[in-house]
Amino acid sequence: MSFRLLTTRLYKHGRLLVQNYLKRDIHVSNVWTGPTESTKVNKINETLRHDLRINDFRNNSFLRFGNQARRLFIDNVLNRVTNPYSVDLRLQATKKLLYGDSTPFFALVGVSLASGDGVLTKNDELEAVCWEIRHAMSNFQQKVGEKDIESRLDEEFGIENLNIGKPIAKGCSAVVYAASLRESTVPDLSMSATLYPMALPQRLNPQGYGRNMSLFLLMKRYHINLKDYLRQPGVDMRTRILLFAQLLEAVAHLNRHGVSHRDIKSDNILIELRPNMPPTLVLTDFGCCIADKRHGLRIPYTSDEIDKGGNVALMAPEIIEQLPGTFAMLNYTKADLWACGAIAYEIFGSNNPFYSDVNSALKNTTYEEDMLPAMDQNVPRLIQCLVQNILQRNPSKRLSPDIAANVVQLFLWSPSSWLRDRYVPSSNEILQWLLSLTTKILCEGPLRVTPDGTMGRRTYTEYLLIASFLTRVRLERIKRALDWIHNVNAGCS
Repeated sequence: MSFRLLTTRLYKHGRLLVQNYLKRDIHVSNVWTGPTESTKVNKINETLRHDLRINDFRNNSFLRFGNQARRLFIDNVLNRVTNPYSVDLRLQATKKLLYGDSTPFFALVGVSLASGDGVLTKNDELEAVCWEIRHAMSNFQQKVGEKDIESRLDEEFGIENLNIGKPIAKGCSAVVYAASLRESTVPDLSMSATLYPMALPQRLNPQGYGRNMSLFLLMKRYHINLKDYLRQPGVDMRTRILLFAQLLEAVAHLNRHGVSHRDIKSDNILIELRPNMPPTLVLTDFGCCIADKRHGLRIPYTSDEIDKGGNVALMAPEIIEQLPGTFAMLNYTKADLWACGAIAYEIFGSNNPFYSDVNSALKNTTYEEDMLPAMDQNVPRLIQCLVQNILQRNPSKRLSPDIAANVVQLFLWSPSSWLRDRYVPSSNEILQWLLSLTTKILCEGPLRVTPDGTMGRRTYTEYLLIASFLTRVRLERIKRALDWIHNVNAGCS
């Protein structure tokens, strides 16, 4: 009852807060002394009051309260900015934020931090700016994804619009066919009676167990898989690091959403090639994945009939060694990350030590950490230490997928002094760096791709990688990654 009472009071007080906020103006600080700026602010106040009344109260009550709380925070931050060079930017930020454009706000806060204005003073305010960054980057990624979809693939698009060719790959749960757009009806799928006879409905195969419908998932066709790409000559070290960073970002994304792939291997990692830029990595084949809303990534293992996943050779020790029992659990929290550590050997030019076709192959059931082979000496030491950490048998000693991905992102983009020395940046310094990355992504973005595939100092692939990092960024987790980096500077951990 006390919880319900607290919730009711919070809701009622929240409504009063919203109502009061609708009546207030954006206050003018001492910087805005000229009549021109005051006129601009008055116009913005009228626009804001009108838009808030019309649009905001069409939404759900709790969502309304969240949006108003966001505006209160933003307004509070803007009113503390005293840098005289940011007047116009401040006006832009105030007006555009309510329409979904966070770029002026990020630029304004970044300028203020750089000038030492002390605009942000509390940890919750710092994390609130991180929330704004995550929100803006999520919208950025969504727009990039929408532009990457063919305009013809609309609501009316169906399998009858495809000319389906020969099968190009087969897994334990699905078959992949080549396909191209067509205008006529779909022919019978080739080799269906051979490749997946039991999945066919009885009208096509009397012995089949399939329903009278089939699920077709249409996806973009990529140029090559990771295994074949790495066999090509001339893959430089920076490209390999970018591939590893993208793989860790993919696993961190899945982990954050309560999904475990359970079959990560170089055959299931596809590569998109673009002129004059690093390859883009895509994780595919989710036929063995789990996403349990009730249990999350810790699945009760009461019977050996419960499937543990795909590739046994790259199954994490805590999974492959677990025995069924009344209280037994399969903990997949860091299992995909362990597979990434094994694949890292392939990415950086060595044989995967857990494959049986390798001399002195290790067994994930019996190996010890000191049995792991040394990586190529050209691989940066920090990356080698990270791979060793990921491949520790005890999952509690491994970094989380989120922190592991942060380590590589920091290695790629952060100031070198943060990594080379034991210099510990302040929260404001970290936030200033994040805001610099954010404004650059939002201002340049994929719309400015030149004919040769470059985007100023960065490539399309690098922008997508940085955007993935910013969609999940939190100050506390960046600090934890920096602490780990500082600890391994004296020796791998």
